[in-house]
Amino acid sequence: MWSVNGKDTFRYPKTNCGDPDQWPFYMPHFFLLDMQLGGKWVGDVELSTLPVEMQIDYIRIYEK
Repeated sequence: MWSVNGKDTFRYPKTNCGDPDQWPFYMPHFFLLDMQLGGKWVGDVELSTLPVEMQIDYIRIYEK
């Protein structure tokens, strides 16, 4: 389960389909954090707000 600010945003269930690639979480991972400016979801970029900055306090990872 992934959550942002305490709100669940996505779930990826493990299935027993026999395909080892279906559950990729048995190998090391890393995070790519990106900011999107503009586009359908966020709308047009207001040039007066540029430049922008992303600050991340922490990323919390849980292991079940």
